[in-house]
Amino acid sequence: MQDIIYKIIVSICVAVLLPCLAYTAKSLIAYLKAQADGIKNTTLREAVQEAIELVWKSVVYVNQTYVDSLKSSGKFDEEAQKEAFKRASDAAYSMINDELQKTIEERYGNFGMWLTTQIEQTVNEAKKAD
Repeated sequence: MQDIIYKIIVSICVAVLLPCLAYTAKSLIAYLKAQADGIKNTTLREAVQEAIELVWKSVVYVNQTYVDSLKSSGKFDEEAQKEAFKRASDAAYSMINDELQKTIEERYGNFGMWLTTQIEQTVNEAKKAD
């Protein structure tokens, strides 16, 4: 009986929290895009655009090498989603050099938060494209 109640509570929490998190992420993404579009410094704008492109490549790579096979076998659960995010984050970190990270930190603050937001945005855009 406790197991059923636990599952109901978890389901309700997921149903409420996920839309709230999605809305927050969407708002943050819109803000970051507006900030990137408004960058007057050409070098800085190009650096941010390069980093965004590298994040996109990381997400596509993880989709092709990890996510697609799990989805086709019906095994893409919450744990697999976390692993996919970690793989995309690791790939992006490995491609975005220290200088580019520093540039983004100077503009946006925390690089890790910026990267997380970019990965989430990219995944969302990729879902819409499918």
